[in-house]
Amino acid sequence: MVISAVDKMTDKRKFCSSSLNKRSNSCPNFIIKMWIYPEGAPRAIKLKADVSLVEDLDDLAGVLTQEINVLRNLDPQQFVFLDNENRRLASGTDITLIRTTDKVPLIVRYQLSDRRISVDFRYSRKSGSCKIPHSSGSFSLLKEEVMKQFNDLQEYDIYFLHEMSSTNIRDTFNFNYLIINDAQLKSNEYQLRLKVMIEGKKSFSEWELNEVLAKVLGNKYLAVNQMPVLDLQRLPVATLSNKNLKDFSKELQRVFRTYRKETNTNEQVCREYIFLFLRFAVHYAILNINNAIYITNEWVLKGTRGNGPVDYIIFADAMIVLICEAKADNMEKGLAQLLVQLHSAVENFATTGPNPKMYGIVTTGTSWRFVCWTGSLEDPTIYLSQQFSCNFQGDLRTETNILSFIARILRDQCEPVHD
Repeated sequence: MVISAVDKMTDKRKFCSSSLNKRSNSCPNFIIKMWIYPEGAPRAIKLKADVSLVEDLDDLAGVLTQEINVLRNLDPQQFVFLDNENRRLASGTDITLIRTTDKVPLIVRYQLSDRRISVDFRYSRKSGSCKIPHSSGSFSLLKEEVMKQFNDLQEYDIYFLHEMSSTNIRDTFNFNYLIINDAQLKSNEYQLRLKVMIEGKKSFSEWELNEVLAKVLGNKYLAVNQMPVLDLQRLPVATLSNKNLKDFSKELQRVFRTYRKETNTNEQVCREYIFLFLRFAVHYAILNINNAIYITNEWVLKGTRGNGPVDYIIFADAMIVLICEAKADNMEKGLAQLLVQLHSAVENFATTGPNPKMYGIVTTGTSWRFVCWTGSLEDPTIYLSQQFSCNFQGDLRTETNILSFIARILRDQCEPVHD
């Protein structure tokens, strides 16, 4: 027969009462005060417990269902006890060993329903999902799952945005409110889609151009047309062989035909064209400039102004030499993102000296614009090229010029390393 914690306590009370009739000091008054925090409640609650009747947390679970309103009529076997660092405590933990205060209470996690919560979440262009029980700890469990799946977020304090309702979710109360009021219920399962946010920081994709001009560049330029022109022809010469150019043109036309001459239907198609330019330029640079050059994509860049994965980064050894931001159509939005990415790159990777320099490209695959950041983070000078347009037809002169410009940037960035 299974004896409940309440039954066990009743037996102890009978024993204690009987003993007291025989000898008044047989059952001393072991009353202790404990601070209990039902997870998600407004505050901790002070509970008086007689440890002559309660030996461990398993016993305490039964007491809580009688003494704390929010826990009444709940199954005590579903309770999970946590310390102030969110570590799980064993149900057999001796209650006399637990020290609590109103600021460091014993946390009780409890079941809210027998349903599960299915969450799809995304951070920048990365996505994940998980299924968690519907309990007072669902919000904490969700944060733990996100941290497991996105390792680069572990050093940050995260919260969530429910975009359908434009609601920021920062705590258990608001998460549970969202579940009840906005989550879809299908087959006994709540379903949610959330965006992962970093407290105190924007992702690169959240910046708008007017914000960048004001907050990142300090209103040095009131509009992009006030930026000095980046003259790509003045960069060190990078002479691609006729074979390089011929192979590049053939590959470009092959991609063009593959997509039925579509150039800007979506971002994935744009990336096909963009990566082709970068790949040929990097291959040229490896053979002719620096064999430590390489390209990577979706590399996570972190800075004081923004963070998140970058579409393409070209490195020489461990140094960033070029950043490329790909957009399906919005060049202005792409330029805003790129400028914040350049700020983060200079912040983390620029060589020491009075005038660090970093290059970037914003492109849709058909439209290209080059940026050069020089100077300090506090007082940079931003050079911006004209916009080049490609149609991937005819003599491909503009396309080969763009390839040459990328190679020139790589030479300009990498050659000083060997001087």
